[in-house]
Amino acid sequence: MLDPKQVTLYKSESNRIKEQTFLRGITDNYNNILKFTMSTSTDGNLVQIYPDHPFIVNNEAIEKACKDLGLDNYFKYNTWLLLKTFARGGTAHEAFHILFTDFEMLKVMEKEFEHQHSYKHEIMHSIMNIGEDSYIELAGINYLPGLEFYISFSNRVAFHNTLSLDIMQEKLKQKQINRVNLFLHWAMMYAITGEIKGKITDRKVNSRIKKSAKYFDFIRKTKDCMKRYEYAKKIFLIIEDLVDDAIKEQEIFDFNYFKNKILPKLLEGSTPKNVDIKKDFKGRPQHSSSSNFSNNKDEQKESNKSSGRNSSQDSQGNNEQNSQDKDSQNSSGSGKQNDKKDADNSQEKDTNSKGNGADENKDESNDSSNKGNSKDDSSNKEDGNLNTEANNSQNSNKDSNDNDSNRDDIKNNHQNSNNNNSGAEDSNTDRDSSENRETEEERKAREQREKDEEKRLEKEAIDKLIKDMEYEQQEVQKEEEKRAIQQEKERELEQKIDRELQKVKYSSINKGMYVNVIKKFSDKYRKEELYKYYHEPNKGLIRSFSKSFQKLIKDQAPSWKNKLVIGSQLDTRRLADPKRRNWKRQNDMKEQADLNIMIVVDGSGSMEMNVKQVIQAVIMIYEVAKELDIPICVVEERAYYHTSKIEHKVLVDYNNYKKENTKYNILHLNADEGTREGVSLKWCHAYQKMQPNKDTLMIVIADGNPEHSCGRTVYSGTISASDTKKVADDIQKQGTNLVAIALGEYCYPHLKQIYKHTILCDNLSKLPKQMIRILEKNLFK
Repeated sequence: MLDPKQVTLYKSESNRIKEQTFLRGITDNYNNILKFTMSTSTDGNLVQIYPDHPFIVNNEAIEKACKDLGLDNYFKYNTWLLLKTFARGGTAHEAFHILFTDFEMLKVMEKEFEHQHSYKHEIMHSIMNIGEDSYIELAGINYLPGLEFYISFSNRVAFHNTLSLDIMQEKLKQKQINRVNLFLHWAMMYAITGEIKGKITDRKVNSRIKKSAKYFDFIRKTKDCMKRYEYAKKIFLIIEDLVDDAIKEQEIFDFNYFKNKILPKLLEGSTPKNVDIKKDFKGRPQHSSSSNFSNNKDEQKESNKSSGRNSSQDSQGNNEQNSQDKDSQNSSGSGKQNDKKDADNSQEKDTNSKGNGADENKDESNDSSNKGNSKDDSSNKEDGNLNTEANNSQNSNKDSNDNDSNRDDIKNNHQNSNNNNSGAEDSNTDRDSSENRETEEERKAREQREKDEEKRLEKEAIDKLIKDMEYEQQEVQKEEEKRAIQQEKERELEQKIDRELQKVKYSSINKGMYVNVIKKFSDKYRKEELYKYYHEPNKGLIRSFSKSFQKLIKDQAPSWKNKLVIGSQLDTRRLADPKRRNWKRQNDMKEQADLNIMIVVDGSGSMEMNVKQVIQAVIMIYEVAKELDIPICVVEERAYYHTSKIEHKVLVDYNNYKKENTKYNILHLNADEGTREGVSLKWCHAYQKMQPNKDTLMIVIADGNPEHSCGRTVYSGTISASDTKKVADDIQKQGTNLVAIALGEYCYPHLKQIYKHTILCDNLSKLPKQMIRILEKNLFK
């Protein structure tokens, strides 16, 4: 049972930042964002992690995983360590996708299967997903070995939460799954952990397992993503008839994969890292097709067969294939038991080989004799031709042999010398073998010491890692306490501001209206890409504008200008000029405005066609203000028809405009209902004046007269225009610079009657520049 308090602490913002730092340390990308959700996935930028997954509630699975890794039940009663280790396994896995998965492979797969049945595409995707997961984890621990502990633990927990093949086979009999599901269930255990639970007796599935096991091994150690895809297609072809049967019989079921079911669609242009595979997971069972791995082994076999090899070579190739098939068949049973049997058989074989060397030589001699007798007439003819050629060559080179007599003498002398020394060598054989036996014993002792030392160092590393995670828990606890104090202060300030805003008096026509303020917003889907879509077109304009203002501010430093002296040289006796001319003066320094900005956006339904341009413009002015450290607030105002409710969405606030995630709130700008500017402008101005800045700039973006209705009161036409104008004039009298931007010629006359300073922006693409011009005029006074 997980401790709810520790789960809450783990999901806190303080710990999220720490885990995000952990993620960025793997990917070396500061733009990666980590969030705690109820899924584990990535799109290349955002990584979602499910820390309190149902897998870690299973105490039996946790105990077995700890036993597998020799962890002495560290995590059974420590929710924090359990969450930290399991979740970091997921974080590392998704980070490895970012590092090693190729985006191009997904596009190729989608194109090749776009005209296939959707279930075929789904199964091909699942095969590739399993294979890709097995590769990226192996590549990841070779790239960053320190992450093996997290990956191993999360995989063992998942494995012990997975149903056995026996149970899955019963489900097959009950038609709760199909044969493809049974095959994929075996594949995910075999490819990810190298071990499986239970045994498959279904002949159709078993025969596919025999043929496909080696390809999963190949995928796991192939660096080229497109080659991994080719191997995955071979697996698909092996089981395609099972897929066709499922489609024909309409027995299509979801595959319950213990990792993310969807391959990440990473950003185009990302280049996978290249890493050499030099090590495997500790304790992972090894299979013959994996240990004898060669990227081109299978293709070489097919090439040799097609190029016409002799019968003995074909027989040898078939024996290798049968050996691999036998290994694959063994993999459909219990992995650990098979490994033990293989080890025993290997030991027995080694023992027998010591006493049967003569028999082996005899067998080899017989094999050679049989091979010689099995030659056909054509091969004898070829041998005859070869002998004839050899004789001719010998006769033609007779004269040259005389020239080589000296070389032959040297060779003979060397041979005689070797013969004379052979006796001495034979006499030392017994002594050497004795020394070798002692060396062998020493080697075994040394290897045992090395293993013990390796285990000791590994345990020390794990102990240190656990201490570090426990220390992080204390740090997060302290940070959350500080955060709670800060949040309480902010809450008290918000309450104070709300009390002040409630004192604002509106005109009689707005009597009974109330303002509902919204300051918290949910995340937009793929917000990073969406923000980039609006931000990129004006990126150059933002950069140039920021630079020009930085230069303008820099040039305001005090400077002195020396005037040329007319006539004789000036000395101390003539400091007072009789003509009262200035010989030295200080330039007037243009004062930087103590400014804050309020942007009020019309959120009525009529703005629907202009939302894109407004978002683009607001993003641009926000970025410039943040760059120049000018406090800014963005409020979208809306009045709901037939109600007294007026909604103010404070998308950017004065106290959070510097925070990284605040900018994404601007994406929540939309268009609906009506507006009541007589209320909204007064509220926004009151909120703006509560800030400590001396100068204030208010920018109103609208497309016409305010319009709203509540009960018998209709707020439109001259009524709404007159009420809004009174509020606008009063705001300007209090010293606030108020400018309205009309989004089209049709609304310009209406806004011009309300606002003293109105800018026509009939071309919406020019709106960002218009807003920057306003900011530039009001930044300095």
